[in-house]
Amino acid sequence: RNYFVRIFKECTSLSPYEYILHYRVDKAKEMLRTSDYSVEHISYKVGFQSQSNFISYFKKVTGKTPLNFRNTETKF
Repeated sequence: RNYFVRIFKECTSLSPYEYILHYRVDKAKEMLRTSDYSVEHISYKVGFQSQSNFISYFKKVTGKTPLNFRNTETKF
């Protein structure tokens, strides 16, 4: 297990857990751009257990809240 984590981190510069979180945020960004689902619905859909954790991590990765991202990135 430690070997895998070390090699994974060398290749991606992220731990497997961080990689999964970034993947979830990428999926959430796609859903924010292309749907009118609520932020709460999207947070659960991409695998976060709470909306507040999702919003915090999303902002950490993107620099924007999910609603701010939706308002600036969508063309509805």
